[in-house]
Amino acid sequence: MRIDECVPTDISSADYLQNLILDSKDVEDLLNGFAGFSARSLSFPECEVVCGVTLLRRKRARTVASSGQRALEMDEIQYSYDDGPCLSASRERITQPESAWPRIMCRRPPPHCG
Repeated sequence: MRIDECVPTDISSADYLQNLILDSKDVEDLLNGFAGFSARSLSFPECEVVCGVTLLRRKRARTVASSGQRALEMDEIQYSYDDGPCLSASRERITQPESAWPRIMCRRPPPHCG
């Protein structure tokens, strides 16, 4: 599923998510669909939100799902530093605002927010 795909307006979010669960061919398909849905639900015209799902195994991180290329790029920046919001959330089980990551955020791809 891609970020530019829209949730049909004729069904509720709960119904859409239920259909996503029932219609996904595997876990990767489900997680990509959920990442795309989450990003679209939180975005607004002036600001696109991106979403990635990071799997941390044996202290090694990997993006297993995302709402699109921009989310993948953001994750790769974090992995190059071995630090960042996703890795911290995975390791410490706590989230922090973007302002806690100035070194990472200054390297992020050009923003879509005006």
